[in-house]
Amino acid sequence: MNRIRSAIPFAVAAALALAPLPAAAQVGSRQWYDPTWQWSPNHTYLYTTYHFRSEPGGPEKTHLVVWDRNSTKYRNYFYYLNRDSGLIWC
Repeated sequence: MNRIRSAIPFAVAAALALAPLPAAAQVGSRQWYDPTWQWSPNHTYLYTTYHFRSEPGGPEKTHLVVWDRNSTKYRNYFYYLNRDSGLIWC
């Protein structure tokens, strides 16, 4: 029960911090997250897509954003994966 209670504030804070912008705000925005998070096939991590433009009007690029609920040391971190280079950071 304590693990669930401790996870709830983090989940709420993460949801608020990563809440997507309304579609109207995304039109001129240089960065935004997909509005939906999906579970991995084995339900060990959540993931979504981070969209960004390096410069205004530039081409849109994406990174995968992952939250691993089974990580004991880095549970409060989000991992970003550059799909082109394979680089991962948090």
